[in-house]
This record gives sequence, structure tokens and C-alpha cells, in this order.
Amino acid sequence: MKEKDIAMNALLACRHMADLLHTFGCEASSDICDEVKTAYDAITQLQHDTYDMMVKNDWMQVEYETKSKLEKAYGKYRSQKC
Repeated sequence: MKEKDIAMNALLACRHMADLLHTFGCEASSDICDEVKTAYDAITQLQHDTYDMMVKNDWMQVEYETKSKLEKAYGKYRSQKC
């Protein structure tokens, strides 16, 4: 397995972990929400760092979205409540 493949697997693992922590944070009791948020923040930072490293090594191409697509995605996630 090449470094690029390992990095892609790590990026996908971070994404899945972030999704799980988001769901857990929405459903968890209030006494552990701070701990869940701390874990979520750490995993999303690792996800960003992994992505940035992949872009730096030309393993991932940056694709820019149109303003309308960004606004649509922002509206979708902004309306979610936890």
C-alpha cells in the first residue's frame, strides 16, 4: 500500500469518526456533551490536517465550488439542530 492510499484511508476514517461523534453529540446526555465536543474538535482538526497534507503532496486536487453550491450546503447544515 502506498503512502497516498494510507493517507486516503486515514482521511476516510476521520470523516466517519466525525460523523459518529456528531450523531453521538446530538443524542448524548448533557453531562458528557463537552467531552464529545472535545473529541469531535480533535478529530475534525486531524481530518483538516490530513487533507492539507494530501493537497501539499499533490495526492488530492482542490476543486472549487460555485457560490450557489456553497450557500446551499451552508443552509443545509446551518439548519441542523443538536
